[in-house]
Amino acid sequence: MQTIKRPWQGTALGVLNIIGLVLLAATLIFVFTIVGSTIVGSTILDTAANKSNFIGALLEYKFIILIPIALLYILGVLITIGIFNGQKWAIIVSLAFSIIGAISEVEVISLLISALVIYLEIYCLKHPFYGKKIIQNKSQTTH
Repeated sequence: MQTIKRPWQGTALGVLNIIGLVLLAATLIFVFTIVGSTIVGSTILDTAANKSNFIGALLEYKFIILIPIALLYILGVLITIGIFNGQKWAIIVSLAFSIIGAISEVEVISLLISALVIYLEIYCLKHPFYGKKIIQNKSQTTH
C-alpha cells in the first residue's frame, strides 16, 4: 500500500495556525503584564486600606479572563496537531472557526487572509490525506 503525503496546503495551514498561536501567546503575555500592571497600579491606590479584597479581586479578574482564553488556546493547539496528523475533525473545526472569523472581519487585508485560510481548509477537506483513504499501487493489485 502507498501512503498519501500531506499536501503543501495542509502544511501551510498548520504553519499559519502555529503563527496564530505564537501571536496569541504574545498578546496574552502583553495583556497580563502591561495592562494587568496598569490595572494593578490603579487598584492599589483605590484599595490600599483593604489588601485582602484587592488580591481577591485581582485573582478573580485574571482567572475569569484567563480560563476561557486558555481553553481556546488548548483547542488551537489540538487543532494544529490534528492538521499535521491528517485528522479530518481538525480541518472541520478549523473551517468553522475561520468562517466565523471571516464573517466578523471588516478590514480588507484580514478578509483576504481569512479567504486564503478558508481556501486551504476546503482544499485539505477534499484531500485524501485527511480522509485517511489508502491508495494501493497498481502493481500490487495485478498478480
